[in-house]
Amino acid sequence: MDLEKRILDKRKLHDRIFDYKEELDKINEQKYQRNKQKILDEFSKILPRKILECCVKEVYKVDIYFKKNESHHVCVLPEDSEKTKIIDAVEIFINNEFQRIESLESKTMHFSFTIEKNLHRKNDEFVYWCSNATEYGRYMFDPRSDYSFELVLIKFDRIMFLKYLNWTRDVHPFIKHLKIGWELGYNNHNYDEIFKRAVVNSEKFLMDNYTHFDILSALKYENQINNGSIIYINSKKNIVSDDEHKVRILVELEHNIEIKEHKHIRKLLQMTNDSISLLINDNYEAYAIGSVNKESNYFKVRFNEYLHWQLDKNGQRFLGFLNLRPYLPTEISYRDELYSKLDIMIGNDISDVDKARLDDLVGRAAAQRHGTMIVISEKAIEETERLSYSGTLVKAAFLENEVIELVSNIDGAIMVDQYGQCFGLGIILDGAARSIGEPSRGARFNSALRYISKQKEEGIKCLIVVISEDQYIDILSTSDKVV
Repeated sequence: MDLEKRILDKRKLHDRIFDYKEELDKINEQKYQRNKQKILDEFSKILPRKILECCVKEVYKVDIYFKKNESHHVCVLPEDSEKTKIIDAVEIFINNEFQRIESLESKTMHFSFTIEKNLHRKNDEFVYWCSNATEYGRYMFDPRSDYSFELVLIKFDRIMFLKYLNWTRDVHPFIKHLKIGWELGYNNHNYDEIFKRAVVNSEKFLMDNYTHFDILSALKYENQINNGSIIYINSKKNIVSDDEHKVRILVELEHNIEIKEHKHIRKLLQMTNDSISLLINDNYEAYAIGSVNKESNYFKVRFNEYLHWQLDKNGQRFLGFLNLRPYLPTEISYRDELYSKLDIMIGNDISDVDKARLDDLVGRAAAQRHGTMIVISEKAIEETERLSYSGTLVKAAFLENEVIELVSNIDGAIMVDQYGQCFGLGIILDGAARSIGEPSRGARFNSALRYISKQKEEGIKCLIVVISEDQYIDILSTSDKVV
């Protein structure tokens, strides 16, 4: 009887352990999915979602459990072809270096550095970011373990990473410092602080001034938004007044004005535009209004809209700032995607001339300071009439460039047919209020997403080009497999 009881007790214990393991695996999987979504949502605030999808191939959660008998177990999620490589990289570190490192802080930092190095050594197709390891108590994951470590890996496609996240043939300085900040601060989950530190570490000029530029982008002058510009050249010796040299001065101030005198600087910016700028010197003082010829080392701040400005370095876009958050001004060509989706949606009924006309319309709209939407619908006339309460009906016409610039100043969409003829301006799109949308995206994108979903349900062929204020372009179509 005692033997039977012991066997029965062991079976019960085994069942409890098995049930616990299943529950543990379920909790682990849920945490992994939350962490992965959090990373993608936060990174999409500084990069277009399309570029993020091109670059990020997978996010991994790695747990290392150390048993009381000094054995260990490595768990990797998701369990794909990369799992073995990650486990091998972890094992190399544990077997060769882990025990030699005394302090816990050093162990966690070396985990990140060594595992990342081992993965790069085994595979040159990808770029890996590895967060600092975090130690958890024995009851967090497995009560049979003495202690546990958790770390997160991001796997980037190397070719796409270098293509879209570069600056002058190298990885963009902002991305370099973002990597450092993310690896050190991942567990704090304060991404705004991580982004801020990456900004100030990427360029000293930003470290000294970007808070001032945020304030200036928010200040209005007689109720007008700031659309001026500032130019900074490193050396004051470049101040000359003839066109042959680097700086052309139109108006020179009697007394310099410090950049921190925001209201005075904002007043001066009202006299500038994209071609005529407020000039500041090495001490970050405004001394003149003028322009700059080609120069090897200068910065230009362009104010676009309320809380929206961008920094050019040596004539190239360096970083943009929208609603106090940085974004990388990288571009992905929309033309191939536009043509492909038009072919799928309309088929042989659209000519190359029509495609070129629609392409030109999108390009002109994207070049404006304001975000907007262009709706291309086979039922453009009917849809414009249906939504006429929210917009303005116009007689069918192909829009001139000047008109495109004007209509992009108002809310709502431009409604055109597949030939590029416009039937409505400022059209507010409708759509069923349901759980469709991306919280990390703006109201314009989510409005288009709901409308295109409704059109798909009703069998109406439609394509929407969403142009955000930072000039990112999304193309949504009823022909998309997932809307």
